[in-house]
Amino acid sequence: MRGDQLSLYMGLAVLIAIILASYILIWNNAISIKGEVYSVSQPSIGILYRFFTRKAGSFRNKLLDAAVMTDHIITSLGMSTKVLYIPYMIIFAAGASIVIMFLLYGSFEVIAEIHGKLGMLARHIVVSMPIAAYDLLLSLSRVLAVLALGVAIGVSTAYLYITYRRSTYILIFIGEVLSSLPATLWWPILAGAIRSGFSPTIVSLIILFQGSFWYIFFNIIFYGIPSFRRSLLEVSEIYGIKGRLYIEKIFIPSLFPSIAAGLISASGGAWNATIVAEYIDLGDLKIDLGGIGSLISRSAEEGDALSLLVYITCMAATVVAFNKLIWNKILFQKLGKRYYEVGD
Repeated sequence: MRGDQLSLYMGLAVLIAIILASYILIWNNAISIKGEVYSVSQPSIGILYRFFTRKAGSFRNKLLDAAVMTDHIITSLGMSTKVLYIPYMIIFAAGASIVIMFLLYGSFEVIAEIHGKLGMLARHIVVSMPIAAYDLLLSLSRVLAVLALGVAIGVSTAYLYITYRRSTYILIFIGEVLSSLPATLWWPILAGAIRSGFSPTIVSLIILFQGSFWYIFFNIIFYGIPSFRRSLLEVSEIYGIKGRLYIEKIFIPSLFPSIAAGLISASGGAWNATIVAEYIDLGDLKIDLGGIGSLISRSAEEGDALSLLVYITCMAATVVAFNKLIWNKILFQKLGKRYYEVGD
């Protein structure tokens, strides 16, 4: 907000250094997935990883011992049935307390106030819904675009990995760093380019891509590639299946479970990223590209709680409906059945 670019870049450098150290010393030691044909691992140093593994194992054993002891005490005292009712008793006591508060402190006034708030909310919904519907469609188009781009790049990277494995190690390592950077950093980083004429729409798509792509990327790289079937690869080599036929009939069907799993998570990440991708206020630079994320951000900035509630509810309902109607019905059932039949 202050426009201090030097502090921004220094903070970014420190953040990247911490990310690199954590991956090399801790996380990459755990990311070593071996499949029947391919394995994926990254450069690492296991000193801290072994230390934390020992500590975590000790803590886990203590939790297990405590759980066994608690179960033994409950069983020996014959309290198992009563203990199950404790949460319900707490809920009942809380409900009874609320009822008593209504009776003692003017329930009619409280009910009237709630009724008035609900009336205001209903009127607000009627006014806001047409605006929200248009902006939802705008955000949906952006989300679908970055998801399609993410799948294309993820599948292409996987193909490069299988073909030129060593050359893509650095790409995976860069991905580990970029995936850890918060999406909010990209507006300040590229603010100078925007002031020089760079398209804010491109920056918005970069943020959406940053917030969604890595779910697809890591699912494909770390789980899709090791799951390749040796039999399919041997058949393709024997019959000389290459090019487009190989990609359509063998390569993508083998990756499909990881692509589908990545898309589910990436969709949620893209919708979350719309909140920072579609609206930003950097003091002298305010950008509003429209969309449900923009509505949510502006409502929060203006302190409009009713609008914020309506727009968040609309986004949540859209995401749930999208998951049930698109991902579940099409991605997992129709396409999944087709690819599994081809793969089998």
